[in-house]
Amino acid sequence: MENGVLGTKQRDTYLDIAKAIGILMVIYAHVSLSGILYTTFYAFHIPLFFVVAGMTFNNKKHTSFKTFAANKAKRLLLPYLIYSLATFAWWAWVEVPISGTLGGAGKTIFDSFIQIFLAQGSLGYMTHNLALWFVPCLFIAEIIYYFVNKLSKATKITICVAFALLGWGINILGQTHSWLINLPWSLEVAFSAQLFILIGDLMGSNGGRQRIREHVTKFKIPYLIAIPFACVALYCIAELNINTSALIDPFAFAEMRVSMGSNALGNPLLFYFNAMLGVWIVLIISVLLERLVMKRAEYGNSVLLWLGVNSYGLMCVHFPVKRRAIAFIADLFRVSSSYASYDLLYSFLAFIVTMLFSVIIVVVSDAFKQAISIKEFRE
Repeated sequence: MENGVLGTKQRDTYLDIAKAIGILMVIYAHVSLSGILYTTFYAFHIPLFFVVAGMTFNNKKHTSFKTFAANKAKRLLLPYLIYSLATFAWWAWVEVPISGTLGGAGKTIFDSFIQIFLAQGSLGYMTHNLALWFVPCLFIAEIIYYFVNKLSKATKITICVAFALLGWGINILGQTHSWLINLPWSLEVAFSAQLFILIGDLMGSNGGRQRIREHVTKFKIPYLIAIPFACVALYCIAELNINTSALIDPFAFAEMRVSMGSNALGNPLLFYFNAMLGVWIVLIISVLLERLVMKRAEYGNSVLLWLGVNSYGLMCVHFPVKRRAIAFIADLFRVSSSYASYDLLYSFLAFIVTMLFSVIIVVVSDAFKQAISIKEFRE
C-alpha cells in the first residue's frame, strides 16, 4: 500500500481513512474465520485497496517506464523483501519449533522460502506470511496498468474487462488443471485487479476525488439513511454469490467465501458489482468521518489516520502476529486454536491482541528506520 495505497505527499484524508477501514477488515477476516463479517469483508476488502490505488494512480510524474518501475520497486518490493525475510525467519526458527507443525499441507520450510520469491497468494502457499502475496501482486498490477493507461478510454475499458475475464478464466480452468490456479506473483489476481484499478482511476482523475467528497457531503443525510440498507445488500449478494457458485467456481463454494487472494470470485458479475458496492460504502463512510478525523489529527491523536498511513506495515506484520494471538487466546481459555478462530468472542479477543502487537511492531520498526536515516544523514 504505497503511493496511493500507503500514501502520497498530497493526501486525501478520506482515502487514508478508507485504507484504515480496509486494513481493519483484512486483519479481522484473517483472525475470525466465520460469521457475517467474515463473509462480507472478503467480498470487497482487497478490491478496496486496488480501487484506492487506481484513484491515486499517476504515471505522468515519471519521465519513463524505467523511473516508474524503479519507484514502485523501491516503495513496494524492497520493503516486501525485508518483511518477508524477517517473518520467514520468525516462522522457521520460532513458530515451527513451538507448534511442531509447518502449517501447510505437504509443504516444507524450503517451499515457504521459495514462496518469498514466487508470492502465490492461496491456501497452502506462503506459509510464513500469507498476507504478503498482496504486495508483489499490487506491484505487477500497477506495472500492467502503466501501459494500459496510455490507451484511449474506450480501449482501456475493453482491455481491463478482457483482463478481468482472463483472471477469472484462469481460476476456472485451474479447477481441473491445478497448475494454472496460482501463477508467480499472483499474476492471475493482477489481471482480475485491472478492472478495479481502472474504475478507481476513472473515479479519481480530473478532480474526481474532490467531487466525491463534495457529493457525499452535499447529500450526507440520504447517504446516512442508505448505508444500512447497502450493508444488508452487500451481505446478501455475497451469500448469493457463494451459494450459486458451486458449478461456476467450486473453490469459492467450498470455502464459503470469495477471495481475490485465491482468485476465487464465484460469479464474476456478482463479484465485481458487490465489490464496488462495498467500496462505495467505505468511501462514503470515510468522507463522512473525514472532518472529525482531521480535528483529531490537529491534536496528533487520530487513530484512523495513523492506521491508514501505516496500512502497509500492518499488512506485512499482522499474519504471523495473529497466529500467536489465536494460540494465546486458545491457551488462556483452554480451547483449541481452530475453535478460537471460529468462535465470535474468542476471535474478537484475538483480533484485539493482533492489532495491539501489530501496531507496536510497526511503531518500533518505524522508529528504527528513522534512527538509521538520522544516523546516515549525520554521517
